[in-house]
Amino acid sequence: MAQPTQAELDSILNTDITYRYQMLSRMKADCEYALKAGSMRHLWAENDPEKQIACMRAIWESFPDDAKPEWIGKEEIDQLAVQMGVAVRGVVFPVGEEPRTVYIDLNNSLEQMQMAVQGHIENVNVLRDEGIDLWVNDEGMFTGEPNRALFTTESMAKVEYISQFSQPGAPMDAAKENDLHSVLFGNVVALGFDEANGEIASLTDEQASFAIKQLGDKDSGRNAIDTLNVMRSFGENQTPTRSDVEAIAAVNREFADYAVEDAEGFSTPMSEHPELLEDFEQDLEDNEDFGYDLSSMASDTRDAASHESDSRDMQDLGLGDDAR
Repeated sequence: MAQPTQAELDSILNTDITYRYQMLSRMKADCEYALKAGSMRHLWAENDPEKQIACMRAIWESFPDDAKPEWIGKEEIDQLAVQMGVAVRGVVFPVGEEPRTVYIDLNNSLEQMQMAVQGHIENVNVLRDEGIDLWVNDEGMFTGEPNRALFTTESMAKVEYISQFSQPGAPMDAAKENDLHSVLFGNVVALGFDEANGEIASLTDEQASFAIKQLGDKDSGRNAIDTLNVMRSFGENQTPTRSDVEAIAAVNREFADYAVEDAEGFSTPMSEHPELLEDFEQDLEDNEDFGYDLSSMASDTRDAASHESDSRDMQDLGLGDDAR
């Protein structure tokens, strides 16, 4: 397969916008006919699907933003590329963002995957039984932010994977389903795996849904790290579970969302009051009865914020410490 030369592209891109519309429409019809007929012999670009897709992308990009054709978009061209066997479809999980579909060209897969993870790629194949490979930045743990928590799946438990976060002194038993297996740092790309040739492949709809179910929570990596820190502060040496991480997630939401009314009557998120967070963390350390019930942290957070708000109200009324 060959890419179009610049001269070939210029012969189209240097024409008026009406002609480019017509060419893009014809190329789209060529692709649809070729797919229906099961033969690439009817493509404008020398019957080469890779070249055809490259030309269509170049033409589409040549239109001004306010003149892009409504009858075909960038993703529709990418979908044609997948159907014609020159690209694969996966899911990218950016740090702090919702997952979204990603398309990787087979002739340029390494460079595009490196761009997606923002560095050299490393394969994490613990979901291989589901036909899914995860790709991450191989230096992400040192240079990236915690992104997604990976919990032990049913198939991983059957193979007896060991959690990467088994605590010192804890028995090295196989992780149970829904135990925390690892935290993935930096952007993550999920793609399929072709067992016949060992190459990347498109995710099926079912595989994409499975990957999103496992890794869809954009805050799970940070919450997992927070869970580990809390457990270690109490001397716990067991592996966190999904429910533990969800409990910490509830606490983090309280910190971020609970509003504290300041002296001027304006409400600000509790996360902007580090003095409250420090006092709350100290209360947790001093409370020997706190144990391991992470979900109770949310109510303690509300109490701390409410106390601060009441104190400010009293000061406004002249009932502060000096008045008392």
